[in-house]
Amino acid sequence: MEEKTDKNLANYLYLAGLIAVLTIGFYFLGKNVSVLKNRPEKNQGTSSIVQEVNFNVNLGSLPPWGYEAAPIKIVEFGDFHCPFCALASNFLYPALEKYIKEEKVVFYFRDFPLTQIHPLALNVHLASRCADEQGKYWEFHKEIYKEVYSKVQENLPYFNTGEENYLVGLAEKLNLNKSKFEECFKNKKYESMVNKDISEGDGYGVNGTPTFFIIKNGKTYKIEGFVPQILSEFINLIEK
Repeated sequence: MEEKTDKNLANYLYLAGLIAVLTIGFYFLGKNVSVLKNRPEKNQGTSSIVQEVNFNVNLGSLPPWGYEAAPIKIVEFGDFHCPFCALASNFLYPALEKYIKEEKVVFYFRDFPLTQIHPLALNVHLASRCADEQGKYWEFHKEIYKEVYSKVQENLPYFNTGEENYLVGLAEKLNLNKSKFEECFKNKKYESMVNKDISEGDGYGVNGTPTFFIIKNGKTYKIEGFVPQILSEFINLIEK
């Protein structure tokens, strides 16, 4: 889990290297992550990773992945330059696809760039909304995480994905209208919407990325962080 705090780049790259060999998974499982100040006591039927919370979570303004009326809604607050989020995209997203196709789960993403440690992440979030303007949000989303995950596995830097040239090139790869995309991106057209996601995430006690909220049967559950070792927690909550 990427925490919302200042860290130097050397420590960050070291962490990314740990993720590449998945030893970070065992570190995370034993880590006391940040939670809401007034977190309710854990209900029976939840684990130490899954916590029930006593507030409603808005779904945001980005298009859903799946059938909107699906009974289980998953909301991720994520950062496109967070290696843990990229890890989730490679392991969690494929696992959810089965339930999304069955119209049992619908997935929502909300912007939460950690600009203190990922100064170019905001660019990616702004660009993703410009892609959404042309109907290619999820294609853009998945391509970014595919690239980040690939670089993490090779222990290579990936911050170039936040540079204008890369983002415009990706827009062209996805057959977006280049001039419209560039105008949208350069004018920071959707910055207020990104900031709204950040503000609401702060209100929900989101301290790092990824943070997931699973809404099921009128209850909301929170899971902070992601490593493959906790994938079963998501599946158990969906199926129980």
